[in-house]
Amino acid sequence: MSTPEILLAIILSIGCAQGLLFGLLLLQTREQQPANRWLGILLLLFSYRLLNQTLLLFDIGQYDLWYHLTLELSWAYGPLLYLYVRSKAQPQRVPQRVSLWLFLPVLIQVVCSVFVRSQNFYWDGTRDSLSGLGYWAYQVWRNYPVVPIVGAGLLVGFAHLAMQLLKSVPTNTQEPSSFPAHQRALRLTRLYYLLVLAVYVVDWVSIQVLAQQDYYHFTRFFYNPFLIGIAVLTYTLGFFGYQQRAQPLVKIKREVDPGEYQQLQTISTDLIRLMERDKVYQNATLSLDDLAERLMVKPYLLTKTLKHIHQTTFSDFTNRYRIEDLKEQIMDPVNQKFTLIGLAYNAGFNSKSSFHRAVKKHYDLTPGELKERLLQEKED
Repeated sequence: MSTPEILLAIILSIGCAQGLLFGLLLLQTREQQPANRWLGILLLLFSYRLLNQTLLLFDIGQYDLWYHLTLELSWAYGPLLYLYVRSKAQPQRVPQRVSLWLFLPVLIQVVCSVFVRSQNFYWDGTRDSLSGLGYWAYQVWRNYPVVPIVGAGLLVGFAHLAMQLLKSVPTNTQEPSSFPAHQRALRLTRLYYLLVLAVYVVDWVSIQVLAQQDYYHFTRFFYNPFLIGIAVLTYTLGFFGYQQRAQPLVKIKREVDPGEYQQLQTISTDLIRLMERDKVYQNATLSLDDLAERLMVKPYLLTKTLKHIHQTTFSDFTNRYRIEDLKEQIMDPVNQKFTLIGLAYNAGFNSKSSFHRAVKKHYDLTPGELKERLLQEKED
């Protein structure tokens, strides 16, 4: 190995070890689970890719068994980075099903990668041994820098989206010390991979188009600029992510003075006791005024309690209790003879439409799907 290759192997190996360490630690962290889960997965994928490239430097994975067993997943880095920032910046967000379009590039990459690798079983050194599609797929995928160009482009795009997300943080929030650090990391990521993108495109065009020569990616830069950036990202994101694992990027500011906030906390305690002990949410006609009267407070104080202590509204707050009541009813074998809508009415819902909307909002499932999941979990 040459000196540059030795240095590259050291950089990638360190990044691989760091990604594995921080990724596993973050996946085991209980605080801020959605954000830490996304970052942990991202770091493990970083580590996986850096390991593959390190082994390749030692001629392991070059058209051998390891080559056919590994998958190229670099197009997942951008979406995972965005999901991590979104989860950190919106800790109060009701969990939603992840949009599948975010991972459409990954699916395309996996399908193309598997197809191209399968062509090696037919390749005998001549173009005639492959179909037209197989030949051009191999040419574009292996000889041209398509994979790192798209991967870099996705990192640039999703880093930009994440930066826009941080800029859109509501004005009623305060920023911990990690907020500027994440902004700088995203800004540098976007800048670096813009440069990587430019280098790949210019190199490709200058050889293939201007010089009219066949371009072979593996004789040029290959993945080195792309992966050096990944190694650096692995360290910075892993270190800051683990250090700030229990702290959201933004916190809701208190819009009330300490004395009033203490009063709202007292109201909150009484409210929870009333909901759990008396189950007032089972009253389908329950209103904010009714609940305030039961608590012997002014309605506006109850509204402020729900907003500042629970970060929710009266409707969402009561519906959450009704859904939990419904779940308990579903799990009780005695209620198997009752319909789902009947159980919903028992829980306090006053219409089928409001019941469906509430379940969809809180779980992103239909009531039938929720019931099926609960019964499946019970069987397991």
